[in-house]
Amino acid sequence: MLFQRNEIQNGEVTEIQNSIKRSATKLLFLVNQLMDFRKIETDHAELNVTKGNIIDFVNQIIAVYRPLLTKKSIDLNVQMSYTLSEILIDFDKLEKIMTNLMTNAVKYSPPKGNIRFSMNVGIDSIDFSVKDSGKGLNEVQKDKIFEAFYSEDIFNNLVESSGIGLALTAGLVKVLNGQISVESELEMGCKFVVKLPIYPTSETAPVFQKQISESDIPAFMDLSETSKSDLNLEVSNNKEFSVVLVEDNKDLLMLLNKNFKDKYRVKCFDNGKDAWDYIAAKIPDVVITDIMMPLMSGTELCSKMKTNVDLCHIPVIMLTAKTTAEAKLNGLKMGADAYVPKPFSMEELDIRIRNILHTRRILKEKLTEMSRIEGFKIPSVNHEQAFIEKLLAMVQENMDNDKLDVHFLAEKLNISRSNLHTKLKNLMEMNTTEFINTVRINKAKELIANTNFTLSEISFKVGYKDAAYFNRVFKKITEKTPGEYRRINYE
Repeated sequence: MLFQRNEIQNGEVTEIQNSIKRSATKLLFLVNQLMDFRKIETDHAELNVTKGNIIDFVNQIIAVYRPLLTKKSIDLNVQMSYTLSEILIDFDKLEKIMTNLMTNAVKYSPPKGNIRFSMNVGIDSIDFSVKDSGKGLNEVQKDKIFEAFYSEDIFNNLVESSGIGLALTAGLVKVLNGQISVESELEMGCKFVVKLPIYPTSETAPVFQKQISESDIPAFMDLSETSKSDLNLEVSNNKEFSVVLVEDNKDLLMLLNKNFKDKYRVKCFDNGKDAWDYIAAKIPDVVITDIMMPLMSGTELCSKMKTNVDLCHIPVIMLTAKTTAEAKLNGLKMGADAYVPKPFSMEELDIRIRNILHTRRILKEKLTEMSRIEGFKIPSVNHEQAFIEKLLAMVQENMDNDKLDVHFLAEKLNISRSNLHTKLKNLMEMNTTEFINTVRINKAKELIANTNFTLSEISFKVGYKDAAYFNRVFKKITEKTPGEYRRINYE
């Protein structure tokens, strides 16, 4: 048994080491891109013209992308025509241009999408294009797409971007005295078109001999990431709470899973759509989600949850690299309970979850105590209890607010008043106003029994500005006036 335990620990250490290596490789690639971009900006980029077979060169690039295309079930259509195959050009820069555009197409095309690569080699130029089947761009985005570090709000938060790849690509095209443009419509994908001049053939020109491999292409760093099957198993145990983790970065998902799997029942997903299907069916206790993901973004996932009457009570913690105040406000407007910027402390995230669940426990105890009130029926199903607990917390937090009513709660829960009314009728056999009054009067009973506040003061503290109305509601629920209830407790 000791050997097995050590074997597991060693396996986890190896996986973490691999994760660190992948992250370092990605960082190195990004640094190299920034250095290339800086050289172009400062006019220090040098041409290195070599002679090579353009058809073999392109076929190498296409062949390297095949495993990634297969992984995403993307269909690739390649069309090539040429007048001559051996040309003179800076193949190093051409490789970066083509791989950046191909990587971009793979990144933004959905699973089971399609990519079209077409090329024509003429006497004095190469014309090629790469078309994806992604979300496409609007007119403003098309105007800014080649600007450095522009990625805000592109592609509906579905994919994370450094904002340097296309700017570098455009710079490299410029260095080669070429032209690049983009054609796109929303929901119709993007087509990047490149035209590059080629040099007259020369017998003395050096020959391009590099063999293109997966290590030259950043998209392939994801292929070696943690196996999805390692993360997709939900451990069956007696842990009290369940947590859903949604993150398309497999390394980060692995680390989150390792950190929480011994404390909670954890289920992992790398996209918002699969997570939504699971959440709607299983109704977990907490959801932790990235924002920029394929198929469905974290903001869309949060919005769908918070506008669903059966799921709106589930706390949502958003993890994101978008740290602007505007991005944070957008997340909170969607109903997110917490917004955690990357990079984040795992300990901080752990504390946030524990605080949320601790509040749940306190509310559950409060709900159990209130179940002794006549007519206050507590749901037996856990997720329905959780909804009532959240509603109870909202009423308690706004107890002295005379604006607390059906509209106030429905707005806070992001559901319609009719849905809230129906939900409470089904679960508690009371309407929303009756629920608010029951919670307020229960608090008033505590204050009458345990404090020396006057009845008028207590009326105000629990949100009734009209003492006569307070008396009527109190008597309706307890069958005694506030004064009678105080006398009984003093006896």
